[in-house]
Amino acid sequence: MSLRNMSLPVGGTISVSGGTTTDFADDGSTIQNGLHLIVPTDTSYLTRRSITAKVRQAAMQSDGSMSKIKRGLTFVKPTVLASGVTVYNVVRCEIDVHPEVEATIRAELLSVGALLFSDNDTANFWAVGSLV
Repeated sequence: MSLRNMSLPVGGTISVSGGTTTDFADDGSTIQNGLHLIVPTDTSYLTRRSITAKVRQAAMQSDGSMSKIKRGLTFVKPTVLASGVTVYNVVRCEIDVHPEVEATIRAELLSVGALLFSDNDTANFWAVGSLV
């Protein structure tokens, strides 16, 4: 299938199998409203993988309404190209919800977000940018 006729199992159970467990640890960097984690076993600083977590809590606005909660994770995987240039490959995961939204809606948003990254219907989009 493709993006034009995508079918997602919304509300389904998402699980991961296989892979290699990779530990991340706080490296002590100062991130406003956040945390910076690295893979301590990555021996080269140039290619050390990292995750940055950031949170913006809801806040009362001047008109009495509440702003949205924003939470995001950014994974960076630096790679040294054959030319010797280091590039920083990035994937971002973010949720932006109103504080009054029920937990079930938040769970659905997270589930669909995971599906958008992993479902077969989006594979060609991620691989080559195909919109059909």
